[in-house]
Amino acid sequence: MKIIKVLLATSLLVLSGCGTLVQGENSSSVEEAYIVALDELMKTDEALNHGQKFIAINMENFKLNEEKQQKIVNYFSNQYNTKVKIATLEELKEQGHFDEETMSLDGVLLRFEEIDQKFSNKYVFKGHKFKSGLGAIWLTIEVKNNGEEWAVTESRMDAIS
Repeated sequence: MKIIKVLLATSLLVLSGCGTLVQGENSSSVEEAYIVALDELMKTDEALNHGQKFIAINMENFKLNEEKQQKIVNYFSNQYNTKVKIATLEELKEQGHFDEETMSLDGVLLRFEEIDQKFSNKYVFKGHKFKSGLGAIWLTIEVKNNGEEWAVTESRMDAIS
């Protein structure tokens, strides 16, 4: 009988511990996971950021509503003190931001090709920062919520041009 009580008490402690993680995750919004991963792209190979007139973020693969997307735009606008656009490379070309002669943008484009939610508190993003055909990086970025905030737990450069 004592063994059953001990097992029951242990089970309750383990289950209540798991609940704490989920509660902490809810205190930090999901768009913050995207912000942390996008910011990792911006901070990696900062030479690509030189002379940028804007930051463009391709949000085609984002599973976020407009309000959450706008929070991302506001963060990057304030953090980097520059204009932020939601756009694809094709849209940037149409807007005249791509120089065909130098094959480069007058800003940087951030894009995630894959967004994989591993758990409620963990995402893996595969994406790139593009400045030109000879100025781009591809990263795999893992972010995790520690109960209070999202943070990069792993960042790996997959390719560079």
